[in-house]
Amino acid sequence: MQQPVDTGAAEQRVQKQRGFAPTLVHTDQVIREYPSGEGILRAVNNISLDIPERRLVCIKGRSGSGKTTLLNLIGGLDRPSSGAIWLDGDWISDLGESEVVTIRRDKIGFVFQTFGLIPILTATENVEIPLRLAKTPVDVRAERVEEVLEMVGLGERARHRPHELSGGEQQRVAIARALANRPKLLIADEPTGQLDLRTGRTIMQLMYRLVRETGLSAVVATHDPTLIDLADRVIELRDGELVSDSG
Repeated sequence: MQQPVDTGAAEQRVQKQRGFAPTLVHTDQVIREYPSGEGILRAVNNISLDIPERRLVCIKGRSGSGKTTLLNLIGGLDRPSSGAIWLDGDWISDLGESEVVTIRRDKIGFVFQTFGLIPILTATENVEIPLRLAKTPVDVRAERVEEVLEMVGLGERARHRPHELSGGEQQRVAIARALANRPKLLIADEPTGQLDLRTGRTIMQLMYRLVRETGLSAVVATHDPTLIDLADRVIELRDGELVSDSG
């Protein structure tokens, strides 16, 4: 198996990039392998890239191209087999699990295709979850929940439960929940996969607006070519390899 990247040399590359445009995420020769039968499946193959601050980045590719694996690596949900990953000042690939959990809680918001809302909770209560986990004071928590629900256009639906909301509204609640702790990075894996084209485009326009208004970066995996025209940058994966990068 390939040896981990020298993070000292990688740090120099990050700092050089920061001199041109602030870098939020840097991956350096990242590989992720899984046992598969009697062999090894290389889901991500030697990917190096930089994601600047305040950008909407789309990752496209067919099913099985490595999109979700790459997002999981960037978000600290998975560890690379080799290579290094840098996020906002930390080499997260080198940190212990408890440290990575803290970074995920404080710096990253996740949005998934299946929304992931708790059915018995209202929109407000679903958005409160990460703030409760962070032990945010009650008054601050209430103010922030109201703020992010207004931000995604659901202030008047705050007391509704998921079954009382449309698919697009449920995904907006999920986005509000991801924004609750003021992350620097929003990671969205096929966030429009269960939505019709018109609603999906509305969700993408919302993410574009949030990037511009809040200053976060968003990395969105999608295989739908009609949804990527709003992105600042489009990265294409094929069989785990980076084959094109508009940035």
